Amino acid sequence: MHSGAFTTVHLAKTLGLTCLMQAGRHYPLASLCIELTDHGVCVTDPKARLKVDLVEHLFSALAALHAVCGVQIEVVGKELPLLDGAARRWLEGLEQLGILPRPATHAVMRAAHYECGASRYQLAPASDTRVVVLTDFVPSIWFQHGSFDGSAGQFRQEITSASTVVIAREAARLRSSVRAGHIDSNSVFGVRYDMSTALVSRAAGERELAAHKLLDFMGDALLYGAVPLGHIRAIKPGHTNNHAMFMRALREGVIAPMPCLAPEPLIGSATCTS
Repeated sequence: MHSGAFTTVHLAKTLGLTCLMQAGRHYPLASLCIELTDHGVCVTDPKARLKVDLVEHLFSALAALHAVCGVQIEVVGKELPLLDGAARRWLEGLEQLGILPRPATHAVMRAAHYECGASRYQLAPASDTRVVVLTDFVPSIWFQHGSFDGSAGQFRQEITSASTVVIAREAARLRSSVRAGHIDSNSVFGVRYDMSTALVSRAAGERELAAHKLLDFMGDALLYGAVPLGHIRAIKPGHTNNHAMFMRALREGVIAPMPCLAPEPLIGSATCTS
C-alpha cells in the first residue's frame, strides 16, 4: 500500500509474548513505539532497528483474540500486506494456527472522558467488554456506528471484513503521495459524495464503514494490552487520537493490567504474502 514492494509475513505459534520479528531480531509488543499514524500505523523500536508499516489490521485480529501471548510475526519487507483491506485473512491465518481467544489482560478501572483532537472517548468499568464507535465518514452526510461485544465470533461475523475506506476525490492525491501511493482499488471502499448524497462503489452494510473504524480502534488497542474489560464509547476516532487516549488512560490508571494467563506451549506456522 505504501512502498509498492513485495512483502512476506510468516505467522507462527511460539512460547512467550506475541512479538514482531525482522532480520532475525524479536520485538515484543510492549517494546514497540509508534512512528506514523497517517493512512495506517507504522511501528518501530526505541533503537530504530525495526520498522513495520500498516500493522493495524493484523493487530486488530490479534486484539479480537486477546492474543498478547503466543504469536510470532516474522516480516520480510517494509510493511504488512493490505490483503483484503480488512482483517479477515489475518484472522483466518491465526485461527488456522489454532490460536484460541484468551481472557482480557487489562480492564477499565474507573470512569473517564477524554477529548483528543476531534475524537472523544468515554470509558466505564464493567464486567463485560463493549466498544461502540460512532463516526461521520462523510461529514454531516453519512453517520454510522459499529460495536464489538468482546467475542471473536462477533468480530468474525460483523467486523473482520470491513474494508479500508478511501474518499474518491482523495484517491488521485494518495496515488501521488509518499503514503498510500500504491493502494489496491480492489481492497478498499471508494466513497463519492456531493453536498447532499454519498455513494459507495460497491455494496456495504449500513454499519460497515464504521465497522472499519472499529477494526482500526481494536488494532490500536493491541499495543496497550488489547481491548480491555469494560465499556468504551469512541466518537470520531482515528489512529493518532486512539493512541493518545490509550497512553493517557494507562498513565492515569484508568486502564490497568489484570493477572494474565501464561501461554501454552505452541507449535505451527502460516504465511501470508502480497
